[in-house]
Amino acid sequence: MPELGKGGNTALGAGPVTMELYAEGDTVDLSALLVAADGRVRSDDDLVFYNQPSAESGAVRHLPADSDGPERVVVDPAALPADVDRSCWWPAATRTTSRGRSARSGTSG
Repeated sequence: MPELGKGGNTALGAGPVTMELYAEGDTVDLSALLVAADGRVRSDDDLVFYNQPSAESGAVRHLPADSDGPERVVVDPAALPADVDRSCWWPAATRTTSRGRSARSGTSG
């Protein structure tokens, strides 16, 4: 499973993908955006995070850290509408420090 550092990118296949957030230190929240080919979100509904945990009828879901794993976002690219060109994920630190952060992506099984 690839580990992405700051500004990292990776191509995804058609199957479901899980982005997990591993953080040390400050509280960090994982969010996702659905982006059209023009590089813009289509509406506020394209933002997925702890307070808006799904988009596109569950094609993108935010899952909080629990006994099953760390905080994560699950995306099923095949279930997204044709006008969604890509999904972007990012961790947001609640404090000004952002050291010791990494995100790992991998297919879900």
